[in-house]
Parts: sequence; C-alpha cells; structure tokens
Amino acid sequence: MSTPQKTTPTNSDRDETAFDPEATGKKLFDAAVNGRGKVVREILAAAGRGPYIDYKNSFGQTPLYMASYGGKHECVKMLLEHGAGVDLQTASGRTALIAAALDEKPECVKLLLEYGASVSAVDAKGKSALDHARAKGFTAIVSMLELSVQRSPKNSVPRGNRCD
Repeated sequence: MSTPQKTTPTNSDRDETAFDPEATGKKLFDAAVNGRGKVVREILAAAGRGPYIDYKNSFGQTPLYMASYGGKHECVKMLLEHGAGVDLQTASGRTALIAAALDEKPECVKLLLEYGASVSAVDAKGKSALDHARAKGFTAIVSMLELSVQRSPKNSVPRGNRCD
C-alpha cells in the first residue's frame, strides 16, 4: 500500500482569476457595486496595485464610479487609498464626483474631494458636479463643492458651465 504524496500546487492549479486583470477587475467592480467592503479589501490586498483597479464596463464605469454613485463610502475610501483613478470618465463623460453629486452622496463627495477629484470636470453635456448638485437642490453638496473651488483655483468651474 502506497502513501499519498504531497504535491505543491503549480500555477495551473491556482485560481487564474487572481492573476488576470480583467477577471480581477470584474470581481472588484461587482464587489464595489454591491458595497461588499470585505471582498473589496480582500481583492485589493491579494492583487496589489494594478490596472484592474480601474476596470471599465461597457459604459466606461469603474469600480470607483459605481461605489461613488451607490454611496458605498467604505469601498470608495479603499479604492482611493489603493490608487483608483479619481477623475476617470465614463462613456458619457461623468466622473465619480459627478456621480456622487448627482445621487446626493455627501460622504463620497467629501472623500473624492480629499483625494483631489476635479470639480471642474464636465460630462458630455458640459455639466460639472456643481452644476448637477445645484440643479437638484443638494445644498450640502453644493457647499462642499463651492468650498473646494474657493480653496483650489484648479477646481474652478469654467464660466460657461455655471448655473448662475
């Protein structure tokens, strides 16, 4: 009777998605959309910094964009801490900041501003986060965005995009 031998796993025995930026990006995207902070943390810890963090779906939406839009501020913070592109735009030109402002997510707006999100970025219709927040009457977000513009000239909104 022979005893079973221990074998060391080879790359072909491992879960290949851990090393595939596209598959890892999709997993991260799904976790961010659903606010599964524990899964986001595990993916970021296991995969390190890489292109998967800015994975884009067919609409150009990233994990950061979707977490911001959904108000998943824990996920937003982790993604930003790991270097997610703060000003990446979707196919319609929207950034994570525009998404958070549009859906009234002040915690996410605050985090995005702390990580340098541009208040002057505009979507395909020429509207900035500030324009959208003003139009919807989200006064707390308008105040945060206006304060950011006052503190940093790089964030000033071009005249043609103001709702004054």
